[in-house]
Amino acid sequence: MVTVTGQINKGAAENSATPAFSYKIKHQSDAHHLSFHSKENYITEALTMHPDATIDTKITSKQARRFFKDEAVFILNVSQFFQNNPKTTPDNLRIIALEHDNSHLDEMKNYANLIIKALNTVPTTERRIIWYRYVERLNLFDTAELVHIGSRQIQKYAQKGLVTFALAFQDTYDMLTYVAG
Repeated sequence: MVTVTGQINKGAAENSATPAFSYKIKHQSDAHHLSFHSKENYITEALTMHPDATIDTKITSKQARRFFKDEAVFILNVSQFFQNNPKTTPDNLRIIALEHDNSHLDEMKNYANLIIKALNTVPTTERRIIWYRYVERLNLFDTAELVHIGSRQIQKYAQKGLVTFALAFQDTYDMLTYVAG
């Protein structure tokens, strides 16, 4: 089995106009670490080496869940998203207006807008589950009640929505994991 994971190499991104992406390819017992200066090179190389690669939905959804828990809510708070949109629901996620003053706040607003744009590509039920579970941090049963589905189905819908989010957000932060047999 081959597993390919990737993320932005933050140190290289800060020191270069083109961010570097680091990827680890694990093939059974041996591991290779590849670093490219564009995602396109990575995709071409990875698919050449493993043309039957597919997205590992379990690991990808775990990466996306971690992103929401560790980073997304922080970014939305720092960008003043909730102050600008106090009555936000997962059905009316709005883009934040930028000041265009090259400030750190504008940078955070832009990043928050990228999160919102990616979330808006997720189907309604899945988006609601992601929002209630990982942004508003509601428990499983309260989330199930709000979206009108059984609590056992929440995990399935959340996983599907998180993978959809990861695909839409991959140009900003790549949390996709590929597996080939």
